[in-house]
Amino acid sequence: MTSEAEPACTTGDAEAGRSQTLSSVAASAASPAVAAASASAQQGGDSLPAASSDSGVLSGASECRRQMNATSIEEALEVAAQCAALEKEGLSDWLDNTWEQAVKLRHLLSLAAHPDFVPPARFQQAMETCMACLLHAPQGHLMQPARMLQLLDSPDAGPLLQYLSWLEEALREVTPSSSSSGGSCRTVLVPQRVRSALCSWPAERSLLQQSAAALWEALVTQGPEHLRNVGAWQKAMEDRQAIQTQQTEDCKRVAQELEGVASFFVEQVNQSAEEGNEWPQLARVTQESLFRIQQTASDLLQNQQECWSQALEDYEALGSKASASKAAIMEVRRQVRRHEQAFSQAAQRFTEVANQLVAWTSVLVPKLRALEGKRVELRAAVELRRKLPALEREHLQAEDELDTAQTELRKHKRHSQASAQRSSRSRPGSSTDAAAAAYILERQCELRISNAQKRVNALAEQREDAERRLKEAEAAMPYELDREDEDGLPGSSSSGSHFDSLCRDPSLSNEERLALKLATLQQFHEEMVVEVSQTQVERDKILRKVEQSKVQAALKRHVEPDFMCPILHERMRVPVLAADGFTYERQAIEKWLSMHNTSPMTGAVLAHRYLTENFALRHLIDAYEAQLASPPQGTRSKGKRSADK
Repeated sequence: MTSEAEPACTTGDAEAGRSQTLSSVAASAASPAVAAASASAQQGGDSLPAASSDSGVLSGASECRRQMNATSIEEALEVAAQCAALEKEGLSDWLDNTWEQAVKLRHLLSLAAHPDFVPPARFQQAMETCMACLLHAPQGHLMQPARMLQLLDSPDAGPLLQYLSWLEEALREVTPSSSSSGGSCRTVLVPQRVRSALCSWPAERSLLQQSAAALWEALVTQGPEHLRNVGAWQKAMEDRQAIQTQQTEDCKRVAQELEGVASFFVEQVNQSAEEGNEWPQLARVTQESLFRIQQTASDLLQNQQECWSQALEDYEALGSKASASKAAIMEVRRQVRRHEQAFSQAAQRFTEVANQLVAWTSVLVPKLRALEGKRVELRAAVELRRKLPALEREHLQAEDELDTAQTELRKHKRHSQASAQRSSRSRPGSSTDAAAAAYILERQCELRISNAQKRVNALAEQREDAERRLKEAEAAMPYELDREDEDGLPGSSSSGSHFDSLCRDPSLSNEERLALKLATLQQFHEEMVVEVSQTQVERDKILRKVEQSKVQAALKRHVEPDFMCPILHERMRVPVLAADGFTYERQAIEKWLSMHNTSPMTGAVLAHRYLTENFALRHLIDAYEAQLASPPQGTRSKGKRSADK
């Protein structure tokens, strides 16, 4: 009995010291609600709260999401901070710091729960307009002014500016790279990346909100459960320490009683020896003292056996309760860690997309505000650009009518002169009527020419006035308005302006103007053919890249979970097979087996601790990583053939 009690005393002292330290930390860090929960757990006696399962976490998902706000997130993170403080004080040697990592995600959780995080209506369409008009435009230019004016006049412009301004400030707080954009590490604006980020923004934002709600719900549900389990573990360790102290005092008392009887025996022997008694007398004294010592030891042994039996039963029961509490704590940490890792992965993808959006919105918002201030000039420029082609067409039609009237007048004069000569030769008396009719027709042609000339002059003045006002409106704009996207035809600006300058030459006839127009259209047709061919080549490249990304994503989605370690939730490097039939990362399972003799997956006791390296799975993982690192063979061959061409 004594040999079995000594190791228990040593272990009990260490565990008791640790439980006293944790009790002081919990008393100083726990909130009133958590302290009440811990007190109720300690008063529960033998009833030990078990960790809730995943179904318990997800049962009230919709209700919890409706209640998630800044206040509830702060409360959940406060509970997580209390759990982290308990673990930091040495509750156990964990493989990770789950609660501390959850506290570090405070900013992203607050961002996901912010009511302004949801974009306004028709946000995607408005951003598409901004990309088409500003992102793809050269520096200092504005493409498709009419489309931008339509956006500025719509009710979506105000909410869009407010959302982008808020989003820029909010993302700078949670993305470290965007907050240091003024330094050497700066995000490069690539139109393709910005478009990709914008297309994936709704999905990434929704995924971040869902994973944040799941993590918040896990903290709210499992945090108090963790504290209750820690309280139960502390109560069990304190009771074990009390039993240890009581039994130690009892053992000391027994030793003192035996020591007193032995001292009396020594005194009797010494006294008999001093009095000079013979040895038979000394033997009788010794025999009586030994009988007394035997009787005392027998009585003490009988009394202590009953006490030790009950104490040992209570001590082992408290040890079982402490072990159950430790197992419940591990289950709670596993669930929280699973949600924390899911949220961290979603946050990492979200941060990559957010860096692109922050870098672009920092440039986009000032441009939109500048265009908002020049909306009147932009509207005037767009209307005049729409009006000028119609005026030019009307001016050309008026010039054509003038030329037709002048041609008819010359033809009429030639015909009337020839008719007058023929009439004077054949019938001299009838020349007066013919001359009067010719005069009337000539006056009509002259009146028609005069009206056509007035119309040409009026349209020329209107066109010059419109061009002058267009130049004034464009000069007042902060950006140069591109003409090529106004009509949707690339290259129409240069060819159109050159054609206009040639058409204004008064020395050209109508036939020459028509020939110039046909040549301009032929040149424009050739430019369009080249542009379409280039667009087709780019389209084929993009389609090939999209197909490759789909194949890789499908492969990763179906194969990646089989290569993950159940303990670390990471891709295994050295997979080994344990006695429970599951495969783990060697480093993780070795650390687990150094502290446990049970299976991490099933909780059953392992038959042995030998580990067998899983060569087949390792070869599959190496082949999978090599396939992800290198592009497909078909892509390289196609690229080589295109380069040779």
